[in-house]
Amino acid sequence: MQLDSGADGFMAHIPHAANDDKGVATGRDLLQCYMCGAWLRGRQTLNEHIRGKHLSIYNYHCKYCGLSFKWRSALRNHQLNCSVLQS
Repeated sequence: MQLDSGADGFMAHIPHAANDDKGVATGRDLLQCYMCGAWLRGRQTLNEHIRGKHLSIYNYHCKYCGLSFKWRSALRNHQLNCSVLQS
């Protein structure tokens, strides 16, 4: 296992052939979370997983009302209905 000393320094890079639903290799490499063993696609997804699930870092902030979220998707959903934008 090779540990990345990148910007965040907490990623384990383990190439692993991804399979589709029928077990056919897709040719994509996965990265494994060293904390829980989850396999994720891409460095950004792995970083977000570790920050949100394991470190509970609220890294995504609404520029309209200031609320913070662990997940980028939660911020996007919030911004669709942000009360500041509705008024």
